[in-house]
Amino acid sequence: MGSLSLTVKNEVSAQAHPRYCRVTSKHVHLAVGRDPAREMTVSFATKRSDPGIMPPVGGVRVGLGPDKLDRFVPEQEFPLRYNETLPGVGGHMYHAPFQHHITIYGLEPDTTYYYMVVNGNRPEGIEGLANKTLQQQQQQEEDISRLRRKLIGAPYDGTSKACADYDHKLFIDLIYIPAQHPSTDIDKLEHGNQIFLAYENRFRMPQIRPTQLDSYDIPGKLNMNGPPYPLPYEWGNAYYSFAYGPTKHVVISAYSSMDPDSLQYNWLVEELESVDRAVTPWVLATIHTPLYNTFHQHKNDPQILAAKEHLEPLFLKYHVNVLFTGHVHAYQRTKNVAMGRVDPEGPVHLTIGASGRQCKATYMNETAEEWIVARYSSYHGYGRFTVLNKTHAHWEWIPVSLA
Repeated sequence: MGSLSLTVKNEVSAQAHPRYCRVTSKHVHLAVGRDPAREMTVSFATKRSDPGIMPPVGGVRVGLGPDKLDRFVPEQEFPLRYNETLPGVGGHMYHAPFQHHITIYGLEPDTTYYYMVVNGNRPEGIEGLANKTLQQQQQQEEDISRLRRKLIGAPYDGTSKACADYDHKLFIDLIYIPAQHPSTDIDKLEHGNQIFLAYENRFRMPQIRPTQLDSYDIPGKLNMNGPPYPLPYEWGNAYYSFAYGPTKHVVISAYSSMDPDSLQYNWLVEELESVDRAVTPWVLATIHTPLYNTFHQHKNDPQILAAKEHLEPLFLKYHVNVLFTGHVHAYQRTKNVAMGRVDPEGPVHLTIGASGRQCKATYMNETAEEWIVARYSSYHGYGRFTVLNKTHAHWEWIPVSLA
């Protein structure tokens, strides 16, 4: 097993204040492609998809400097739309912005790229958009604000929708958002049966297969603090994996079936068995719900019980190094744990759910359990995980403000 060191910064950094994007391209999201060293998918939103509205045509300018965005990558698919997901004010239904997903291929490893998302009138087409000068496109996006993306937990709804500047670096440190994956985007209306519309439309992760998403036909609202298990949701953004340098990243869906012989379970076994630890020494897994929890909240969620029963033996068997989780709006780090006890062969469990939502989690016991190394319930913060070599990594928890 690799060794993990811990650093906690005691200082409080400058706080980020809420703002709303009012530019034509917004809600920018980056995800690695199927070949993380050479592909990056840029997702962004444009105008609202009200009935009868034609979506803009989209593209990405990319290059080796802020003023050298000499490559234009056009959209590869028609923008997505999803409507009537959430009731709006006055009985009107919510019409989401058009969602654009553009994959940049042919990137060179170990190279810093800069990018700018652009959009234009669809009647003018891709050619009209490509022929705009860089200065014209910068003027169109002149109000974009900078956002440094970091390892974060659950963003505060409505205030974290910042935009990316044209000189934002394309290759950034990898970002985990386990506290946000994907429970808050189940999106079922009280009288509807569609689920995960926002999560599947707004984001484009390095998908293995197209989404298999059925309707959820049990009437009434879902209890978002304890949604039912399992939900009819497979592939797509639900679960996926990718290799990145010396690390293998396995993202697991807590809301898809984890039972033996389920699609996700069989996929997970195949993924873990395929890792050559001589080449890829670090296996990092992510699941929304924490298997070990020092707080009162979320002790017996069905997703947690299923993960402990079915997946934890796999984590132990295949020597998963770290399990990133969220769900609880707080922070905790465990020792190496497996099957309910401290075990040097088990993974370290990191719960990083304290980046923006209210941190009100209360401790189960005044004295921390013997498998707990650190826990905080009153600070917002994020973490930074750095792989140093084949045997050592460094984890840094950075509190930024009192909750």
